[in-house]
Amino acid sequence: MTESSNPYDKPLVPRNSWELLRWAIFEPNRVRKLEKELSRKQTVFIFLDAYWRVAIISILVWLILSGLVAWIDLPSLIPSEYESDFLANWDAASAFFQKWVVYLMVSWPYLGFGLAGGLAFGLGFGLAVGLGFGLAVGLAVGLAVGLAFGLGFGLAGGLAGGLAVGLAFGLGFGLAFGLAGGLAFGLAVGLAFGLAVGLAGGLAGGLAVGLAFPIFYYLAYFRVWLFLGYVFRGERSTLHQNAFINDEQIYIPIWNVEKKLVEEARRKPKEALDFYVFLMVNRPLQQKFAVRLGHSAIGGLWYMQSFHSNTSFDADELRVLYLEENLKDYRPSEKWEAAIGEMRGKLIDFQQQTEARLRQRAFIAFLKSLAEFKRINLAASRKWNYFYFDAINKWEKESAEFLEELKREAALTIENPYQRKALQPGVDKTVFLGREQIRNQLATTIRTSGEMPLFLIQGQRRVGKTSLLNFLQTLLGNRFVVVRMDLQSSEDCQDVSSWMESLYRKFNEAIGFQAEEWQASDNWLKSWDELSRHLLSYSKGRDFKVVVAMDEYESLHEKGLSKDPAQGGHLLGAMRSFSQHQNQVAFLFTGAALFSELENPLWSNYFVHAIRLHVGYLNEADTHQLITAPVPDFGLEYRDGLPQTIRRLTEGHPALIQMICRELVATANHGDRRHVDQADLDAVLKAHILIEDNGVFSVFWNQFCAAMTMKETVRAILRGQMPTDKVSLQKLLRHEFVVEGNGGYRLRAPLFEQWVRRFDLGMMG
Repeated sequence: MTESSNPYDKPLVPRNSWELLRWAIFEPNRVRKLEKELSRKQTVFIFLDAYWRVAIISILVWLILSGLVAWIDLPSLIPSEYESDFLANWDAASAFFQKWVVYLMVSWPYLGFGLAGGLAFGLGFGLAVGLGFGLAVGLAVGLAVGLAFGLGFGLAGGLAGGLAVGLAFGLGFGLAFGLAGGLAFGLAVGLAFGLAVGLAGGLAGGLAVGLAFPIFYYLAYFRVWLFLGYVFRGERSTLHQNAFINDEQIYIPIWNVEKKLVEEARRKPKEALDFYVFLMVNRPLQQKFAVRLGHSAIGGLWYMQSFHSNTSFDADELRVLYLEENLKDYRPSEKWEAAIGEMRGKLIDFQQQTEARLRQRAFIAFLKSLAEFKRINLAASRKWNYFYFDAINKWEKESAEFLEELKREAALTIENPYQRKALQPGVDKTVFLGREQIRNQLATTIRTSGEMPLFLIQGQRRVGKTSLLNFLQTLLGNRFVVVRMDLQSSEDCQDVSSWMESLYRKFNEAIGFQAEEWQASDNWLKSWDELSRHLLSYSKGRDFKVVVAMDEYESLHEKGLSKDPAQGGHLLGAMRSFSQHQNQVAFLFTGAALFSELENPLWSNYFVHAIRLHVGYLNEADTHQLITAPVPDFGLEYRDGLPQTIRRLTEGHPALIQMICRELVATANHGDRRHVDQADLDAVLKAHILIEDNGVFSVFWNQFCAAMTMKETVRAILRGQMPTDKVSLQKLLRHEFVVEGNGGYRLRAPLFEQWVRRFDLGMMG
């Protein structure tokens, strides 16, 4: 049995049989959970062990009710119901205690008879029911029958039969069927008992039984005495101390308790959400109350978020209460949930910005989504939408003040749109340049092909391939669904099987299909056959094409296919066949390597029909725009011909341009000026670009040029010598790190040459 992290959940094993009986009365679901952990023999033993407590309970209740008879002097009020000898002894007793003893002395034999017969019947019936319908039902029925027989005979004792039998049996069966079901049972059995007693013993006795049984049955069924206690103690209720924690069988709403807890949920939302989960799982009678509590808690979480400059707004706390169909009156609409998702996305876009003007622009976009959400929430159900008004109103007030603060910050700085990481749609669209040709070729080829082509987007590392994938859904439009995978990530690819499982899961998520988990086997070809049939089955007939985009595809080769080249070759062949015989799903591989460079298995043997799309450096026009006008009204003045210098040093390498320009804008902002010059560029290159751990250069030198022959070829070029290793030279030319010029060869981007000269020990020597 695993231990729950929810503080409201309870152990599955009772400490003793007393606690088990309490569970049977108050929390039968805990007994049902216990049953699942027990063998049949253990169930019988626990069942029998609990039943001797029934006699103790019956005797205690008998003593209390007998005392009640003595206290109200019942035999004096209705002497016709009692025998003359008893009345004589009763009248002779003057004090309460004496009358109580008289009553006990006369009635205890009847109690013993009732307990013996009742417990025998209760044990037999309860055990039979328990084994057939569950331990909880058996314990409840057996306990109630024992109480009914024992108390019925013990209280009546031939003295006040009708009322006593009706009371005892009503309480007993009310308890039993309040747990096991049977609301209509009380009236029907009450009438039957009344008729039977009336025919056998007279009208008065029959009326007493017939009226008393249903009255006390329903009092016990709904457990009114407990309800009154819950109401009385309601003002002391808290999330951690209330009637619902230990009582599963509360039929009547305790409005004062529910109201107090719903109000507390707004102040202590995280605790309230734990309690909400506990109620939904363990208290089926309280689901509507639980939902109101949950909405209040979510509203409270929202209210705690703030736009004040000294606090942090946590976008993850914009949660939604997901409910089953049976609670649809309290369930937010898909439109409401979509508006929350839009608002969360805009907020995350804002929080990812570090530059003042971009932050201002992103925050304005968030405010528009907030206004739209407020409109949708106002039109939602009044049963729950009011829980969110306080948070929305607070955000609107704070955000107006916060926007003015952002405007003041933005007025003092130059907007810095440049990024060191992969670009994101929406946030970085103005600096995503030069990829229209690839977009157009992709879209046109996929739309017009009778059989689905396979694409390889290839280029040097850090030239924008991942950025292109990030923008792919936006570039292709609504007629395409992009399934994005990062094969360097262990989440998407640890080996071939995990890659296929991740593809299955992400495909389902992308097309909005709910499916059971699927597990790939070590037989790759068999697993691919299952997966490809799934891809084809659920993409066919759709009004969109599916593009499976696999970034860093070389990782699949290294982590999986190369470890079993024979199986790997069969898998690549099956993927080729799948691509050629359908036009719904396209494969798009992205990486630095060409297919011909991956061996064992050799990818180029299987993907001869692949279309290569090369991602290279930016042309002169795009480079100039990225440097001088990345956003409208950029406001940075370049002196000393810096745009041309940056172009010459980088040759249009997009990541290097972003790095240099980002630091130049930061330099201008830090100096409270609007221009930069050659001295600023020199300082930026020294401090931030030509450093040993710059990923653009270190990846080239330590990964691409990992072989010593590659390094020697580069060194020869830098010394002005003709390289002797033609294989290494051809690879450098093929990947465009090296170009021909002035009768020899040179590194394409001068910054690469400067970095190697500075940090390669071989050049230093």
